[in-house]
Amino acid sequence: MGLKPKLVLAACLGYLILPTDLIPDFIPIAGQMDDLLVIFLGLQLFLRLCPKEVVQEHVRSIAAGR
Repeated sequence: MGLKPKLVLAACLGYLILPTDLIPDFIPIAGQMDDLLVIFLGLQLFLRLCPKEVVQEHVRSIAAGR
């Protein structure tokens, strides 16, 4: 696996850990939704950047219950 997918995960984790937000958390609902959006989009990008065969191998493993 390359460096780019790992950097995407690190950036998502950093966004969630650091106190800066796109929308402050004290704003009802919208404050938490931006965090969920960053997680969702970051994981989507991570899966796109990972080699297809690695993703398929893990999906088969999960489907088999291992």
